[in-house]
Amino acid sequence: MVILTTTLVAVVGFRVYSTNHPKLPAPEKVKASRQDVLRGGAHFLSEPTGKWLLLEFASYQCPACSQTHAKLASFLGDHQNLTYGLILFPLRQHRLAMPATEIAETSQLSGNFWQANTLLWKLGAKLTLPSLALVTSELGVSPSQLRAAKKAVERRLVDGQKLASILHLQSTPSFYLANPDGEVFSIADLDQVELVMGN
Repeated sequence: MVILTTTLVAVVGFRVYSTNHPKLPAPEKVKASRQDVLRGGAHFLSEPTGKWLLLEFASYQCPACSQTHAKLASFLGDHQNLTYGLILFPLRQHRLAMPATEIAETSQLSGNFWQANTLLWKLGAKLTLPSLALVTSELGVSPSQLRAAKKAVERRLVDGQKLASILHLQSTPSFYLANPDGEVFSIADLDQVELVMGN
């Protein structure tokens, strides 16, 4: 009875949201599992156990991704029951997204991914080859380290691409919520998080 009631509330909530936000698609359950999400090469801010997972696919030269990152810390502070995961998904039209991704992923090997991620998002529209060189210098990432990490970086990117294929990813940023029961929902933006979680 509890499960039926929860499902009914969720379905009604989705319909109401769709009516009130006609420009955004309503949240939708997708054909992927929580385990698929965990195997997708994401970087998690905390251990992804027993909590709701908020997963984002992002590309460093994506303006909308930069806007999301600017409000993300505040959002996560208000949602302590979420574990945030980021999958770097450099798009081909973003010429500098791949070198930026390689810097971030190489930094992961020395435990500095989130520092690198913050520095790279701060560049925003100022993302250039010279600015990337300054970031690598600040992080202490050398050209030899970037070369040595290339295969590990490629493996993580392939994991992300496999998950993106399962999810039929169309663009960045793209968001997904995985509940503790293993279900995964696509959401159009962060405003839909509480709707899916039933708050």
